[in-house]
Amino acid sequence: MQWRVIVRMSLSDDQGSVLRNSLSSTFAAAGLQNTATGIWESPSVDIKMAADSMASLIRTLADPSSVSGVDPTVALNHLWIYVDQAK
Repeated sequence: MQWRVIVRMSLSDDQGSVLRNSLSSTFAAAGLQNTATGIWESPSVDIKMAADSMASLIRTLADPSSVSGVDPTVALNHLWIYVDQAK
């Protein structure tokens, strides 16, 4: 079964978008594409792959200092994850 996944996130103090750009590879690995509005989405992805990628995303957001070059004051403003069955 395939699933639609949409992720929206906002970061503060992400100088040079270092953290955001680092997370882009996580989204790409899950099959999500950037819509250029701060949203990554895919109409149909494998749920296990998406879940593994979202777990990695949350681990990185919990410890942004694990990403080389990230501003020490970077902070997550919000994270929205929407998942439903693909049609």
